[in-house]
Amino acid sequence: MSPCELPKPKSSDVKPRGRPYRSPALVNKNLIPWLWATALCLVASSTPAQQPNIVVILTDDQGYADIGLNPHHRDEVATPHMDALASDGVQFSQGYISGQVCSPTRAGLMLGKYQQRVGVYTAGDGGRGFDPTLTIFPGFLPTQYRSTAIGKWHLGLDADYPKLKWHAMSRGFDECYKFMGRGGHSYFDLRSDSTDKFAHPIYRNRERINDEGYLTNRLTEEAVGFIERNKAKPFFLYLAYNAVHAPPEAPKADIDDVRRRFPGISEKRAILMAMLGHLDDGVGEVVGKLKSEGLFDNTLLFFLTDNGGAKNMMADNTPLRGFKGSLYEGGIRTPFIVSWPKKFAGNRTVDTPVISLDILPTVLAAIGVQEPEGSRFDGKSLLPLLTGDSKTHHDTLYWSEGGKSGEWAVRRGDWKLHANKQALSLFHLGDDPAEKTNVAKENPDQVRELRGAFDTWIEQMVDPITGSDKRWTARVPDETSGRETMRQKKRAERRLQRKQNKKKQGSAPAPVTPKNVLFIVCDDLNAHVSTSGYRHIQTPAFEQLAAAGMTFTRAYCQYPVCGPSRASFLHGLYPQSTGVLNNKVDIRQTRPGTISLPQNFKRAGYWTGAVGKVFHNAKIDPGELAWHEAHRFANDELPIVAKVREAFEAEHGSITKGATRRLWKQRFHAIGTQTRGQKQPGYGPSGLRDEQHKDGKNARQVVSWLEDRPNGDKPFFMACGIQKPHVPFLAPDAYFAMYPREALKFSPAPADFWQQAPHSAMVKRFEGFGFELGVENDSLRREYVQSYHACISFLDAQIGLILDALQRTGHWHDTIVVLTSDHGYQLGEHSMWGKVTLFEVCARVPLIIRVPGRTKDRSSSAGLVELLDLYPTLAELAGVTAPDDLQGRSLVAMLDEPTTAGKEAVFTVVTRRKNLGKSIRTARWRYAAWPDGEELYDLTNDPAEHRNLAGSEPHAKTIEVMRAHLQRVESKATAAKR
Repeated sequence: MSPCELPKPKSSDVKPRGRPYRSPALVNKNLIPWLWATALCLVASSTPAQQPNIVVILTDDQGYADIGLNPHHRDEVATPHMDALASDGVQFSQGYISGQVCSPTRAGLMLGKYQQRVGVYTAGDGGRGFDPTLTIFPGFLPTQYRSTAIGKWHLGLDADYPKLKWHAMSRGFDECYKFMGRGGHSYFDLRSDSTDKFAHPIYRNRERINDEGYLTNRLTEEAVGFIERNKAKPFFLYLAYNAVHAPPEAPKADIDDVRRRFPGISEKRAILMAMLGHLDDGVGEVVGKLKSEGLFDNTLLFFLTDNGGAKNMMADNTPLRGFKGSLYEGGIRTPFIVSWPKKFAGNRTVDTPVISLDILPTVLAAIGVQEPEGSRFDGKSLLPLLTGDSKTHHDTLYWSEGGKSGEWAVRRGDWKLHANKQALSLFHLGDDPAEKTNVAKENPDQVRELRGAFDTWIEQMVDPITGSDKRWTARVPDETSGRETMRQKKRAERRLQRKQNKKKQGSAPAPVTPKNVLFIVCDDLNAHVSTSGYRHIQTPAFEQLAAAGMTFTRAYCQYPVCGPSRASFLHGLYPQSTGVLNNKVDIRQTRPGTISLPQNFKRAGYWTGAVGKVFHNAKIDPGELAWHEAHRFANDELPIVAKVREAFEAEHGSITKGATRRLWKQRFHAIGTQTRGQKQPGYGPSGLRDEQHKDGKNARQVVSWLEDRPNGDKPFFMACGIQKPHVPFLAPDAYFAMYPREALKFSPAPADFWQQAPHSAMVKRFEGFGFELGVENDSLRREYVQSYHACISFLDAQIGLILDALQRTGHWHDTIVVLTSDHGYQLGEHSMWGKVTLFEVCARVPLIIRVPGRTKDRSSSAGLVELLDLYPTLAELAGVTAPDDLQGRSLVAMLDEPTTAGKEAVFTVVTRRKNLGKSIRTARWRYAAWPDGEELYDLTNDPAEHRNLAGSEPHAKTIEVMRAHLQRVESKATAAKR
């Protein structure tokens, strides 16, 4: 039967995805040594039958982070088959393609050399086809190889039908099932006589056919059928999926399933995930077929995508900058996997930069074919990297979109020079993979060197086949080719059509209007406020804000200590990625160039001001980088201290002198409970008025800003760092009267708890508070709890002043307000005091957000959220571009719709000497891993965490699940680590 007479494989009905391939066991383990010996003999004989099969799987517009193996992937991304392929093979973490859009990349891959050598710079160039007499991929293979091209071709259109000089079978392929190009193709309309914009003719070999089914599934079926027919001889399968290129189309059942599992996801993102699901299943079925036929081990398989993810499809290229069509990393770096189990070990990552041009030279080296004389490959065989015989590869890599856009780039080592017409930017990718910081001014020699390398390279390239220049010039060309004139005419027609369509659909939505931001963060405030369901403390300001906004009842910090927590949420990164794991470390040393939340708003044109403790302390505060104006106030002198100090100085002299100062320090701590510091903490009525406390001063400074408007015409970002209820627990006298000690209610700590939890999970700070383990000191506990409660009502009153000023000045209607704390605090629970634990009372914090005109009054969410989500949330709400490497997830969808689900788990860590304790909290469970043990608590039935179930046999399966969950979450948390 000739290729033209091959029967069409039966198309399966379009079904919801979820049919993962499970390959059967192929051989008995006892046969493995014999098979290896036999295989070695067969390899030595070099018979054609034992040459490797070649498979190239090329996806379309898949986002760099839209694959599970990327630790930056979002929760909705699930690609188990692609991830499994990476485990079987080698993942190149710096895998590039040679073009920024579909067609140029495909030309380079088929040629093994820069497509600019044949005049292909843009999709328009490649889509029109290049010299049909040039040999491409299958033409270099030995004659015994059977080859097919399945899917998207995009290397010449079919305007000359039925001659089809650009057709795959006119370029060396034996058979095909494909469409010629034009970017995308309808996923449901597979009729060749259709007039739909995306429904182009589908070819089975040279014949146009009408087909049915879901196109991604059909391409998979064709690939599996090709393997079945050719499993007895070596073959080359070029499987070029058009997924996940536009149009956004997927079976409704799959889209509904995504939206059910991720209620906050946008419609287009849900469609993209459904499309990705079918694509991943396709990869699984092709690999599964190879395995079931015993072919996988001797198949050299390449998996990559043709360019970065497309912005219009809501693809995610995190942590890279840019999208499809750009020569920033997000446009040209892609997932890149190579597998050949017979020749090299899998489950490895290689960091050496490689490029899609390397695929053809690698294949020829693998099958023992010498590079043809005059072929002039720019690619190089990857085998030395894959086998571990080399760690170096290309000296320099080049990209160019030609003179039309003037965008080009060159990479040498870790240096990358990017050009946009006359603008040059230099990035050091080793330190700055997200290309945030242009260091061209600091490195002029490097710029000159890379510019010179590009100039030499581009001179070797030919002009674009569409008639434009290969270099950008500021001059207007004197003449325009007839072909280019026609292109311009068509573009003008398309622009006119788009305008007419917009008029039919109504006016486009107005752009986001920048809103003011008021960010209030308290210090050491646990969830003991009325809005979190704790009714023992009066917090009317919290309630006032909650009445007009949304309360998040399950919000969690990422580290239960001030400095690391603030570094985390002010930079949108987990503590492992900030490198800030104690109060002394400065993120400017651990992660230079990282842009903080206020700094980002300042860059966006906001006036920024800070009062009080926003960053941990003055040494770590970035100063003028983040703020136009900043203040840190101190409490006025306590009356009890003033009286004693005056008498002391009358006898000993000024307390500022050395010896006298030391003596005064001793006297100061002996005055009373109010003068103690952290150990033993001070507490009690201060004798000061509200405005004499630093928090009273902080609040009044914000009120002053609201009234005096130092921001002028700019929107403002004001941050108010409330110091209370941090120790010492001091507040004006009136707030203590609100909480009589004898009326306080709290539960005694279980005496045996310290015997059932890992030693590392516990801290002995109770000793610094004056307690003994296992000894209930009810009187002292009441004094501390009364003081803590008084501090909360005091800080609430100061926040009330600010909220009143917002209304009085008219800013209540144009200001986003966020109110939260840096972490929680233990007040005797589990016999512990203070912070630095991973228990709920320490990790959970109050969080209220109000967005004028957006949040519903008195709305609340029980979804799990993290403080590092605040950065992307505020950026999205205000229309400010956020850095690409943020690890938080915007809460805007939850603000718009309170029933939207939160995260599957939240993550909190804390240091124990050189180790970390790590905790994840899901809807029901909290699991913690320590150097010396584990914890598991059923928060539904044991919300106070009194029963550690880690050693319970009935919960062994839960422990396994939570361990795996923790590992996945931690991989994300460390993904941006430098």
